[in-house]
Amino acid sequence: MAAMDGTNYADLRREMVELQLKQRDIVDDRVLEVMSRVPRHEFVPPHLRDLAYGDFPLPLADGQTISQPYIVALMSQLERFVVTPVMFVPMVGKVRQPS
Repeated sequence: MAAMDGTNYADLRREMVELQLKQRDIVDDRVLEVMSRVPRHEFVPPHLRDLAYGDFPLPLADGQTISQPYIVALMSQLERFVVTPVMFVPMVGKVRQPS
């Protein structure tokens, strides 16, 4: 579905999965499926939406960033091999990396 400005985010997501994830070491079908459906553009400021599927992090509010898609996919893929479902605890709110 195209946005009001004509951007087809579904196409951008497909390209991201094909060019950034599958061509690297992201092989988990579940991770690839989720990455092809999550609307990253809805999580970034409106003026950065066209960049949401690029191979780089983007700034958010309060000095936070959204990680580049590859890093998100890699962490998700690795999590499946090192974390059991009992260990998973959803995090809500701001998460800050140690300085």
